[in-house]
Amino acid sequence: MPSFLPDDVLLYIFGQAVDRGDITWPKTDYSREFAAAPFKLAAVCPRWRTLARATCSLWTYFGFPGHFESHHAHLPRLEILLALSKEAPIDLELAPASFKLVQILATLVRRCRTLVLDVSTGMTAVFFAASSSDTWPYLEFLSVRYTNRLHGLPHLPRLLCMHLGYYCSMTGLRDALTQLPSLTTLTILQSDGEEDTHALLRAVSLQLTESVCWVFRKVRAPALHRLALDLGNLNNDVLSATQHVASVKHLQIWGAVDFENLVLLQDLRQISRLTFAVAVEVGWVWKESYHLSANLFQDLSAVVPPMWPLLKRIDFCSMNTRSTSSQSHEGLLKFIASRQNRGNALATEPTVSRIQEVHLDYHHNREEEMRSFVLRLQDLLKDGTLQVRPY
Repeated sequence: MPSFLPDDVLLYIFGQAVDRGDITWPKTDYSREFAAAPFKLAAVCPRWRTLARATCSLWTYFGFPGHFESHHAHLPRLEILLALSKEAPIDLELAPASFKLVQILATLVRRCRTLVLDVSTGMTAVFFAASSSDTWPYLEFLSVRYTNRLHGLPHLPRLLCMHLGYYCSMTGLRDALTQLPSLTTLTILQSDGEEDTHALLRAVSLQLTESVCWVFRKVRAPALHRLALDLGNLNNDVLSATQHVASVKHLQIWGAVDFENLVLLQDLRQISRLTFAVAVEVGWVWKESYHLSANLFQDLSAVVPPMWPLLKRIDFCSMNTRSTSSQSHEGLLKFIASRQNRGNALATEPTVSRIQEVHLDYHHNREEEMRSFVLRLQDLLKDGTLQVRPY
């Protein structure tokens, strides 16, 4: 059957087999699945092999595992990728590697569409020094684990997403941001100290860990739509910053969540989606899950006028016994009931959106406990969407 399919159909199948989804958020771990995909396609039959070898876009995943002893086994694969990818843009993801492999891959940096460097500062410097070009024309996603300097970056006209890890220089970041006209997403794991205000004029997503939440006070990002924060380190200084990110529509939070620190973000009046995240990947660290205080939603339901009047969707990622309790579940029901009632208010009262979507991921051990809660929640949402996923 495969040999009778037209070439255009085969090429579509090939494209789906190697499609990595949204390239602005690739996985930062080596994927054996993506590494093997073009080779599996080429092994189906002679016709598939001929067509696959002639399709350079199939051979663009240059990912390598972080095991020195296995790198020699990947050299034959690297030779094939170099030959068959020709000059196509590539996705290069490298964990700790031998210097020989780094030297080879660094020569390809100008072709990178994705560049993930989970290597030492010295090896990172090899990549930035390897290209004599002042422009990396294809780069859309840059993730650097260890860097103590950002100044001297080449021109990156298409860079959409940047993840910065340890020892990030805020001075360098401030200078680099002026060279990134297309940047929409910035993640900072750790920085070396406070600097001047940082302009992210086109950024739509900002993600900060607890150790750099102070950066939030310095950011000016009038187009920001998504803000991801660890609430463990927020304080009253945040209040002075909310006016500069007033366009945020999606708030993603984790860590210890109680009414006192959540209310600091009440001036983000455009919030329509609230996500309690359990494992936010920030660079290369999986943060702890959220922990909701027992009275959080009960206290929120009593706020007049309501916080975040446009709120329509709430997500709970991986609800476990540490993240939520039966008391917080009761509070959530009370909160949603109060919003639904206000959503039916008279036209003369301030507009408050009804909660239309709730997404619940919870551990299968809690299924018995959650059954009654889910039924009551469904009744409150009526024609809304309730998505439940035990794991």
